[in-house]
Amino acid sequence: MGRPRSTPKATQQEIIEAIQAASKSLGRLPSKAEFLAQTKIGEYTINHVCGTWCNAVRAAGFKSYQKPKPKASEDLIVDWARTVRTLGRAPSQWDYNKIAEFSWLHWKQTFGSWSAAPRAFFEFAHGKPEWDDVVAILEAIAAKDAEPEQKHSLALETKILLTDPPASLLRLKDDWHKWLRERPVSQYTELTFGDPIDFRRLRNAPVNESGVVLLFGMLAAEFGLIIEAIQPAFPDCEAKFRGEDGKWRRLRIEFEYESRNFLIHGHNASECDVIVCWRHNWKECPLRVIELSTAVKELKAA
Repeated sequence: MGRPRSTPKATQQEIIEAIQAASKSLGRLPSKAEFLAQTKIGEYTINHVCGTWCNAVRAAGFKSYQKPKPKASEDLIVDWARTVRTLGRAPSQWDYNKIAEFSWLHWKQTFGSWSAAPRAFFEFAHGKPEWDDVVAILEAIAAKDAEPEQKHSLALETKILLTDPPASLLRLKDDWHKWLRERPVSQYTELTFGDPIDFRRLRNAPVNESGVVLLFGMLAAEFGLIIEAIQPAFPDCEAKFRGEDGKWRRLRIEFEYESRNFLIHGHNASECDVIVCWRHNWKECPLRVIELSTAVKELKAA
């Protein structure tokens, strides 16, 4: 026999009065999460006595409230960006549900996860100056804890990561050199090349996440991994490795050009096992990191 459930700690009338009191305090109907946080009445009691939270709300004299569904994915992005503008920071799920027009659950249904919000926004805001203030807020947050020598390399996914210009350009005047470095790469060359590494069939080092994915595919066997799937949503890759007991185990992998970009993209570390990157620059990283630049040097030296 299972453990018997405890007796509900409130009557229907006490639940009704608590909802009415919370509504008066907030100036609006509280969400279920807000109500549970502010009172000693548990969710089990609400469900046991009233059936559902919506039933309890109706019994208290309110219409059960549901946030509207967005008509398009861009409505969600704009709503999230306005929340960033209001708070001066990226909102948590709690923040978003509290002040935004839509629910964070709409994000999960549309984009796959809440952590997809920053990436979706940067793609949407590219070339739209009306969102420059929100971009600046998010960039400032991303660079806040970076070490001084690393701040220059914290490029967001929607911006081009510049590498050092060819030696011929270094002979130009300083102002001309500065102008070239600040221009988008596409205005003076079609492709940006990394430093020559001449590793197997790869001539130059990766300069973006796509290069990291390519190089990892070349090295997966060296790490004892079998790639099961690659996807655009977080985490990027699912692989398997064989443990010492001979059993295969799942491994969730996120690709980043630099490990600290994991923070910039707002990913949840509890939903990932390994970061694969070209450059590891996140000292406090709680995850296992495979730095491909180091792996290439070791394999070439072997």
